Amino acid sequence: MKNIVIISCIIFFFGCSQSMHERNNFSSDSDTLYLESVKLKGDGIFKIGASGASFRDTSEWKNLDWFEYYPNYHFVLPDSVTDLKLGFYFLMFDSLKYFDESKQEVFYQQNYSLADRQILMIKGNIHNKEILIVDDNNNKDLRDDSIRQIKEWDWKSDENLIDIKYQIDYGNTIVKDTGWLKIGIFRNSLLESTSQHLQSHFEIDNKSYLINVADDNSSTFCFLDPIMYLVSDNGIARDTLIFRDIVAQGEYIKLGQFYYKFQKLYNGSGTIVLTEEKNFEKLTGTQVGMIAPEFTCQTVSGDTIESSNLQDKSIIILNSCGCGGDRFSTQAYYDIREKYSNDTYVIRLDFGIDKNLEGFQIDTEEKYNEDIYQKYRDAYCSRICYMINKEGRIEDKFNVSDWEVSLSKYFD
Repeated sequence: MKNIVIISCIIFFFGCSQSMHERNNFSSDSDTLYLESVKLKGDGIFKIGASGASFRDTSEWKNLDWFEYYPNYHFVLPDSVTDLKLGFYFLMFDSLKYFDESKQEVFYQQNYSLADRQILMIKGNIHNKEILIVDDNNNKDLRDDSIRQIKEWDWKSDENLIDIKYQIDYGNTIVKDTGWLKIGIFRNSLLESTSQHLQSHFEIDNKSYLINVADDNSSTFCFLDPIMYLVSDNGIARDTLIFRDIVAQGEYIKLGQFYYKFQKLYNGSGTIVLTEEKNFEKLTGTQVGMIAPEFTCQTVSGDTIESSNLQDKSIIILNSCGCGGDRFSTQAYYDIREKYSNDTYVIRLDFGIDKNLEGFQIDTEEKYNEDIYQKYRDAYCSRICYMINKEGRIEDKFNVSDWEVSLSKYFD
């Protein structure tokens, strides 16, 4: 018989006699840190995005591509709702993983059918008022769930979040867990996203740290694209998010005098794995302080650029999304070049750049430019800017919308 373990909305590991504080106590001699975390409601210090909520007529849901694989999939709808439309939200895109540190074993989620990894919701009308019902207990019966009004989306508020309760089967143990969903209207569009984050208090050589981890993807409950941020460094708290200090999985976080790689996140147990890196200053990459990757590229006018020939000034690599109609990020290239051309080379990366434009403008659709694309963009749309100093290291990393504040520190 399977054991049922209830994970409260903030405790993220199986019953253990040790407190998290005792477990999260380390020495700098430890090469690997297994950090226990708690899961908290809301985005915390992060600024997480959202996606459009999609609903369809209930007569159309069986036309979805996946339905033929689940012929017995069924649910129960309330009778009181008119003009009813049906929506789905994924709890997870990939199976969750639980790490048992005492056994050094990883357990994988067993209940991974489509029926288990999505929640249902409906919108419609009751007494001529638009309402929303979410299957927040995940039992496929929307008659026993709260009837909610659809409210305005507030990027800064964690109010009106919907608690979603679901079960995870790890083979011999069933875990009950909770996540949070945010739904609201923004500029006449209905948006949705998860709104939760992990938090870990720990010590290294009796120095205390607090880190938060969120899902930059925000379209699922499984922390598909985790990002980390150091919120408190030995008692010094940070209440503002600084873009350059956000650490993605595979990148490095500085704790005291030591660097640690964000190696892994076991998203079922909330176990964060950090591994010490003793030679950070010798690494090549796009984190601040690293050796900047060398590149070769070709402008839209046919000129070849090699980073090795641009060492007399700093270099700004600016990613814009002009092809998507974002005029601001495109204009930023011209503004930075006009203001700081004596101090820096400005290189713009984007798709589909007009061939008649002059300057260091790089069309990343061109095969010749795959090198710089892989190293400094690696996404269809990006607004990240990198500043490389004369010594060939990443000096700064910022969002293009913050270029005036970020660059004024160096050139004004």
